[in-house]
Amino acid sequence: MPRVKKLKESDYQKLIMKFMETNGFLVFKLPPSIYSSRKGLPDLVCIRRGDGLTVWLEVKTPTGRLSKSQEKLIAEMREAGAHVHVVRGYDEAHLTEILTNLPPATKKNHQKTPQQ
Repeated sequence: MPRVKKLKESDYQKLIMKFMETNGFLVFKLPPSIYSSRKGLPDLVCIRRGDGLTVWLEVKTPTGRLSKSQEKLIAEMREAGAHVHVVRGYDEAHLTEILTNLPPATKKNHQKTPQQ
């Protein structure tokens, strides 16, 4: 029987980034150096085009576990009103549910700032 390659967290992150980009978000993977400022920061920051709504995604393998610092910071972020989700593996139905449950998009009046 052929051996199935086990996906790493970074493989799932790439799949999720593509899904979110396809669904109208700018997506940024936070570099490891940023974690020195605050332990437990989610892996991906997704900004909805048009209104700037921000969604934070912590990506885990299907068997991955949150660290204590991740649990604590995610709870603090949610308490502050942030949209933070833990995504285990790549599950389009779960990602679609996350997007469906977001507040409706609104048009924001973004003012351009002069070049400095």
